[in-house]
Amino acid sequence: RLFFALKSDPEAQQKLQVWYYVFQLIFVILVTALSNSLSETLKLVSEKPNSIFGLLAGSLPKATHYYMNYLVLEWAGESMQVLRIMNLVKFLLFRTLYCEDEARAHAEPEDQDSGGMGARYAVFATSMTICIVFSTLCP
Repeated sequence: RLFFALKSDPEAQQKLQVWYYVFQLIFVILVTALSNSLSETLKLVSEKPNSIFGLLAGSLPKATHYYMNYLVLEWAGESMQVLRIMNLVKFLLFRTLYCEDEARAHAEPEDQDSGGMGARYAVFATSMTICIVFSTLCP
């Protein structure tokens, strides 16, 4: 929120979704799929820009099983977040100390940076990108 002049919270969530998706696309998919060393890959690509296609063609098929396992764990974590189990646990604990309305008020605030719609949809978009790219490459 410090770098962009945002007029509303939904606009902040949309900016978060775009930037978080780009971050995940680079660091979750491309870096791990290309090689183990980012600096060596960047050096090779800067010297020979057309070598990126050969690197992708050689490394993406080998990473398909890793990403299929990644998707299983990612969807398990996202389903826990969508079900909001921690909010329920906090509500049940606070209900023993406060009345129901106060317990709901204490349990409800979520971190909108990691649990908001922008971050959630960026993770879903990354998962769909992985599905589309790697399902066509699985040997």
